[in-house]
Amino acid sequence: MPAYLFIKTRITNPAQYQKYVEAVRPLAARHGSRYIVRSRPIEVLEGSPDAWGDYLLLVSEFPSADAARAFWRSSDYAAVRKLREGAGEVHVALAEELPMPPALSPTSARAS
Repeated sequence: MPAYLFIKTRITNPAQYQKYVEAVRPLAARHGSRYIVRSRPIEVLEGSPDAWGDYLLLVSEFPSADAARAFWRSSDYAAVRKLREGAGEVHVALAEELPMPPALSPTSARAS
């Protein structure tokens, strides 16, 4: 089941952060990741816009939560992650895709 890293970032040193981006993209791809959202600015529809401030949002899809964790905990990523130290403020959350209810699944639709 797919899983997603939700990454909220405020970049304070664009040149240093770009070094991180250039190194992390191919590494994440090797772990089966693909970016599905890269957005800045964020349009806040509910809640305080101040909670987002000057943050951007990135959503990265992985084949599974285990694949995302393997990437996040890998020694390769630990080395790349050091590139973003001092380059911004980053918050990351991992969530799995919800399973489709049986009544809506393609299999149950074919059975009827």
